[in-house]
Amino acid sequence: MSNEAKAKLQTNVSSVYRVLIKEVRLERGLTQAFLAEQLDRSPSWWSKLESGASEITLDQFVDVARVFNVQPSEFLRCGDGISPLLREHFEFSSDVIAEGADDLLRFADAFFESKGYMSLRNRPGIYLPISASQCPTVVRYCIDEKFREWLDSGAALDESTVHAMSMPGYAGALAGAGVFPAGGYVSPMVPRWR
Repeated sequence: MSNEAKAKLQTNVSSVYRVLIKEVRLERGLTQAFLAEQLDRSPSWWSKLESGASEITLDQFVDVARVFNVQPSEFLRCGDGISPLLREHFEFSSDVIAEGADDLLRFADAFFESKGYMSLRNRPGIYLPISASQCPTVVRYCIDEKFREWLDSGAALDESTVHAMSMPGYAGALAGAGVFPAGGYVSPMVPRWR
């Protein structure tokens, strides 16, 4: 990605946490309506929270963490772990970004709607959830154009690559296939939320 393209990608810190919240919700198979009910809120409130249509207060953030049975500090640690990767590709604004203009949320929405999303979710070791110690797949999608194209096209893997995934060191095979970079993206986050 050129420096010119980097400068055009906008996000803010609250959007990082919105992506984490959505990923954890989907990872656990929970609906917006169910979680909103747990917080005595409407489903549209939860939808607006994830989409960036409304601001999230600190109290709401703590309540959301509580409903997931996750310490707020774990969400913060995870966000802190992925932020350096995101900052290489996104300009973080301290201002509220207009609805629909946040590039991180736009990429994350495209990830969750992509052809390859469910296919990847069913491939242990390939799909890295937020609780993974390496760069989560949703973040990888947002920062890596080649990976994004592969996932958007359905995340097809040939038979030799699928076989290599079942063996130790499969990441090297995927790197050789041009899907993952050698060594992968490593993030300092380690929380396990299951």
